[in-house]
Amino acid sequence: MAQFVDDACQSDPAGEVKITKLYGRYQNWTGGQGINKPLGIKSFRDRLTRLGYGHKRRSDGKYVTGLTVRESSLTENDV
Repeated sequence: MAQFVDDACQSDPAGEVKITKLYGRYQNWTGGQGINKPLGIKSFRDRLTRLGYGHKRRSDGKYVTGLTVRESSLTENDV
């Protein structure tokens, strides 16, 4: 999990990313890394919390706070 954050994300105290978008990115990343059993979304969020990232809920969904997604890790499907 920490490797995914290092590869695809950037710490940013003011940053926030919708959990579903970040989780989709994680699933794509695990496939590229040859990981056959990625974490479920709840475990994914729990691991991010253990790494020191926050979370909040808004009317349009749940967000992970304290990080952003690296632009270089965007794919066509994300834009």
